Amino acid sequence: MKQGEFIRVRAVHLICAVCLIVSTAGCASTESIVPVMGDQGMVVAGHPEAAEIGLSVLKSGGNAMDAAVAASFALGVAEPYGSGIGGKCVIVYFEAESGETWFFEGLDESGAELDVEAFVEAGSDARAEGALGVGVPGLVATMEAAHEKLGSRPWAELLEPSIRLARDGFTVVPGMKVFFERRIERIQSHPECARLYMPGGAVPEEGTRLPNPDLATTMEHIAAKGRQGFYEGRVAELIVNELQSKGSSLTLSDFKHYKAQVSKPLTADWEGYELMTATPPVSGGATVLLALKVLEGHSWPDSEPFRTANNIDHWGRAMRHVYPVIQDTIADVPEAMDSWEKLVDPEAVAQLRKAALKTDLAGISEQDGLEAAEPLASGPGGWTTHFVVADSKGNVASVTQSLSHHFGSGVIAPGTGVILNNSLNNFSTFNPEGVNYAAPQKRARSTIAPMIVLKDGRPVLAIGLPGGQRIPTTLIQVLIDHLQFGSGLGEAISSPRFHLLRSWSAEPDSDLFQMEKDTSLELSTHLREKGWQVEVSDDTEFFGGVTGLEISGEGKLTGWADYRRTNHAVGY
Repeated sequence: MKQGEFIRVRAVHLICAVCLIVSTAGCASTESIVPVMGDQGMVVAGHPEAAEIGLSVLKSGGNAMDAAVAASFALGVAEPYGSGIGGKCVIVYFEAESGETWFFEGLDESGAELDVEAFVEAGSDARAEGALGVGVPGLVATMEAAHEKLGSRPWAELLEPSIRLARDGFTVVPGMKVFFERRIERIQSHPECARLYMPGGAVPEEGTRLPNPDLATTMEHIAAKGRQGFYEGRVAELIVNELQSKGSSLTLSDFKHYKAQVSKPLTADWEGYELMTATPPVSGGATVLLALKVLEGHSWPDSEPFRTANNIDHWGRAMRHVYPVIQDTIADVPEAMDSWEKLVDPEAVAQLRKAALKTDLAGISEQDGLEAAEPLASGPGGWTTHFVVADSKGNVASVTQSLSHHFGSGVIAPGTGVILNNSLNNFSTFNPEGVNYAAPQKRARSTIAPMIVLKDGRPVLAIGLPGGQRIPTTLIQVLIDHLQFGSGLGEAISSPRFHLLRSWSAEPDSDLFQMEKDTSLELSTHLREKGWQVEVSDDTEFFGGVTGLEISGEGKLTGWADYRRTNHAVGY
């Protein structure tokens, strides 16, 4: 798909259930979001069956991490195009008892025997649509590490509902069919994927139940043996044999030695709040924090509302300076955290702020050293899922997981039921000196950005979304509109989105705003008059679907499920 080209999809009507349940699909952004209220527990996730599974864990006495584990595996069943045990996962978690916030990173990793030259020469299509782009999946190891540290219920108990869901079949809910339609060719090009997700050779209709008994069996191994049931033994052997038969260099040793990383999150103080998000090699969280710090230092041209041409112009000029410094520094390299500390040094932030005010729209993309962005995470085909959980004790989880591309690589090793990621296509292949250039035993960076926001040391908001490079830009907009301009969270999520394109080619172009279709003609016209290119899309899901959860000072919970995707909120 060419830069600036948009896929058109029909709008799907918002479906609202009564009381504490809201189900949503890709509707026009003029729709409002119906909040879900609770005071004991809340789950907001991308599929109703996964959300209900997470909530059932909370109701049975599990904590937020227990519910996150259950919801994570369930989403891998019920949103097979978006995430699963064949992909990556990152978690930001606030532990109420200690007041500590933790970060768990499980990005997909290249193998020790990766032939970089051959990998680069293969081309983006080969890396995206087959075994070459598959990295060692991180989700299972990450969930196990998080559960061991913070969970309270038995591991096998938490996986049982997802095993049952895979065996019985998940429901194709309103708004899902389009995501199968968009990847018909990829599904059909891989026999196992076609057998499971286009039974009878047709895209499944809404209301259809799609079972995956092989995936149920794989999860039974994981339930019984933990990470060993996935990274060693029968499952690992089946996956590695299939990948090697298709040209991958991944080995059983690569799987066995994969480890999730546990650390404190990336943090920044902003407008009286403490923002907690993903650390490097994830780049999305760093983009959000740095942009907010640059924008914090001077007043907005218009005091209200947020979405005026003057304010968006102001925002865009800052983003054009944030993009290149993040791309040049944040990745899976030893110096990434040191580079981050230098980026957020007050003097460095002040310099970026000053440069943004003086920005000429004709020149920033020609900066020396600018590394091209990941083509996969940036393109319209990128896909992910995000969910949030809170329990009655004040624990909060914000979780993003992904196969990178829609239906990942499309590769499923027969007998496993596991769709494998194509995350290695997120490596840069243009500049061998770049921080995100492909290398053995390296994790390709990602624009995902799960976040928890604290006020006076306690969480007030958990939020995140899928959407490729639109993840950080959407999150920045929602945070500014809600926490700085004072809009309600539902309004901030519902309002028409805008995105300043960050290049996903070797020739950066940072003058193009992509606008959601309900953007006013007047606003678009004024942005063009200021020198920006503007394209308007009918496709609302292109901008990602936010899942958000507010926590009041009294512990009241409010869940928000963005209608742009199939999000669903449940609470009690």
